[in-house]
Amino acid sequence: MGESKFLPVRTCIGCGKKGGKADFIKIVKNKNGEVFVNADKEIFGRGAYICRDGKCVAKAEKKNRLSRTLKLSDCADIYQKLNEIIGD
Repeated sequence: MGESKFLPVRTCIGCGKKGGKADFIKIVKNKNGEVFVNADKEIFGRGAYICRDGKCVAKAEKKNRLSRTLKLSDCADIYQKLNEIIGD
């Protein structure tokens, strides 16, 4: 028998779709309260994942999911950055 490796499953905060890390944009809030969107390097902290789809970003914004997930009061800049990355 071959070795099986555990592959973590991520969930989109917009639509709830599950998938691998490469399927999503990652948003991280580190212990200093700084927020990083789609950072290339590994950043430790509270994280959220969202599909590369403008509809998911809009749904997450409407339902205030990023604020609740990352425990932030204002996420307007983050949603704007996500829309720039996606191109919508």
